[in-house]
Amino acid sequence: MKFCYHCMHQLQNERAHTCPQCGKSLAPEQQPDRFLKAGTVLGRKFVVGYPLGAGGFGNTYIGWDKLLFRKIAIKEFYPKQYCARGQDGLQVGVTDERLQTRFQRGLQQFLAEARSVAALHEVQGVVEISNFFEENGTGYIVMEYLEGMDVKSILEKSGNRKDYEWSRRVVLTVLYTLREIHKRGVLHRDIAPDNVFVTNEGIIKLIDFGAAKHASALENSADIMLKAGYAPVEQYSREMAQGAYTDMYAVAALFYRMLTGQKPLPVTERLKSDALIIPSEMGISLPEQAELAIMVCLNIQPEYRLQSAEEFMEALGGGDFVPVYEPEWILPPVKEKKGIFARFGGLTVGAKVAACCAFLVMAGGAAFAVTVISDNRKEIAVANTAVVMEDLQGKPAEEAASYLDKLNRRYGWDIRLETENTVFDLTRANGTVQSQSIPPGTALYDPDREKQEAVAGLEWDETGKATGTLSCTLSSSEKLRYSEIRGLNAYALAQKLGIDTADTSLFVKEDKGADEHDYFDLAFVEAAGKKISAQVLGKKENMDGEIAYSGDIKVHYYAPPFFYWKKLPDFAGKNINDLNSQPVYVYSDEKTRKKTGKKPLKGSALMDDSYYTVSGEYSAGQIIEQTVEAGTEYDGSKPGDEPLRLQVIGKVFDYQGKSGQEFIDEIKAEGFGMAVIKGSGGKEGEGDWWKKLPVADVRVYETRTDGNYETADEMAYFKKEDDQNEQSVCFYITVKEPGSPEPIAVPSPTPTPNPVPAPSPGSTDGHDT
Repeated sequence: MKFCYHCMHQLQNERAHTCPQCGKSLAPEQQPDRFLKAGTVLGRKFVVGYPLGAGGFGNTYIGWDKLLFRKIAIKEFYPKQYCARGQDGLQVGVTDERLQTRFQRGLQQFLAEARSVAALHEVQGVVEISNFFEENGTGYIVMEYLEGMDVKSILEKSGNRKDYEWSRRVVLTVLYTLREIHKRGVLHRDIAPDNVFVTNEGIIKLIDFGAAKHASALENSADIMLKAGYAPVEQYSREMAQGAYTDMYAVAALFYRMLTGQKPLPVTERLKSDALIIPSEMGISLPEQAELAIMVCLNIQPEYRLQSAEEFMEALGGGDFVPVYEPEWILPPVKEKKGIFARFGGLTVGAKVAACCAFLVMAGGAAFAVTVISDNRKEIAVANTAVVMEDLQGKPAEEAASYLDKLNRRYGWDIRLETENTVFDLTRANGTVQSQSIPPGTALYDPDREKQEAVAGLEWDETGKATGTLSCTLSSSEKLRYSEIRGLNAYALAQKLGIDTADTSLFVKEDKGADEHDYFDLAFVEAAGKKISAQVLGKKENMDGEIAYSGDIKVHYYAPPFFYWKKLPDFAGKNINDLNSQPVYVYSDEKTRKKTGKKPLKGSALMDDSYYTVSGEYSAGQIIEQTVEAGTEYDGSKPGDEPLRLQVIGKVFDYQGKSGQEFIDEIKAEGFGMAVIKGSGGKEGEGDWWKKLPVADVRVYETRTDGNYETADEMAYFKKEDDQNEQSVCFYITVKEPGSPEPIAVPSPTPTPNPVPAPSPGSTDGHDT
């Protein structure tokens, strides 16, 4: 059976070049490496078509169920920042073995959520999940294929906002569905215009359950994909509980967006200064009771929101509401085709053939007229054509330039190509595109939108002209930047350079000075008669340095006596100063390991004492964590992807008996530069009032930024910020005001987008969040 992989229509004529159903070409299309090849069969019965879309944690394809003979949608767990597809085009694996546990946790959460949603099959307003399974090292969810459009698209086709009655009806239908799924203990967690889908029959369905939950399972706050404006504060925290009130916030945000044409301010911005404008102040007409319900559910604090779908429905006068699924009231009207091509569609086959012949006869005489129109009204071409970014990866830079030139000439745009950045890669042809700033498949222009969506690097003027830059990073086999190899050990660097580690002429062992290093620590790189040490390669100011690549480049590595444990002890919680020396080994030949003495862990390459804490829970020298799990075999000469590191408290900041200025001086001397100061009686603001007051309490918080949001979590221990560590550390200091009650601890602060610098000695600034 042959399919059109665009629409999964079964083809009767296998010699056809275009699909009779959707009109698209049947020629095979090259897809980015992250996607399965069209025609792949999963679970022995699900045929994969072309991708419908992709996000940070998954790919979605159109497909065909060979057993039930129907179209389906297939969702694949694929966290792109952690994984890649194998050379067979099927298998999915992590790019770093240290992330394997994180990947598996996210995968199990993905499948568990599918199981929960599949149990809701009797709820009409929920997308139906018919199957889920593991295959190719990852997971898949098979669900019904929906034809229609989401609320986001409806808004774009309707002037970007809707009237109160239309919006109320959509919201009540969403709440009706949420009421049913909440009864079964399931939360949606990602209500937004693009996750409320309207079928061609007018049925409103909730799709894409738990996307944020899948992300949070990956245990890295920087990885959580939340929709700014729709996500409440508890979704930015790992400590706050979530409940039905979490979905109520998102529904209220959806309501607000439909009425006003704007999504609410992100909650992370509102935490600092809540400038959310109520709809009536924008001139929106709606009942006072409804506006009150919206604003109550948009309360930052969960306990002050309406707590259930039932309460929200009653507040909107919809306690007895039952959905009526009719396409006429919700879907925008289909525009009728006008002109010659609309009339052409109604002709008989014979008439169409005659018309085509006549058109071909006239075509030559019309050429000049078409050219004139194109020169004076280039937006005509744009106004009727959707333009999608091509996949340029793997293509020569010249071909990318030709593609942009074609777009610019055809549509009157002015998009420039930037190819200054290169990345070393021996597996790809020199000068081919490695990555592009505008991802493949991005809609550059959509004729159905009144206002074009922003695309990274591009701007649009009122006439529809696009200007800006497409940046492409090119593959290079001639030069290697220091920044590309910083942090790699010698073994990993040899692999990157294509060096056989068995070739001792190119992979060279160094004994001198090896005692202070781990096995395979990089000593230096030798290229064109020049030696570049690991210290030089590691300096931040040298990151733009380059190494000219040649086939005789050499990597020199250290091979010191190494630690070995058949079962690694549990060092966490112990003090490194109290530990006995541990046995170290050498190789008497290529395979035989022999004990050569003992060596203390303190001062060894295994010890990382760059951690700080504030006096309290931990003491200096205490081991807080170890990077390799206790009980496993560990060979320092073959450390694998996760070398053993004992994370040790190197310094304790003791604030007892110190003034505010003395404590600030101490943290600044260690390189920390952010602080917030408050008085125990509530005093804050500018001035020198805090400098001589005794410190009563100190808390440390981490602010980690990921594009659209910031989070702040209290830290028991922490490291300094450097160019490889994106975390910012901020000290929250309470000083004891004279005559104030007993010192109060600083409460956990709200997320702060821009932690302020610590005051310099002699400054007059006091700061608060």
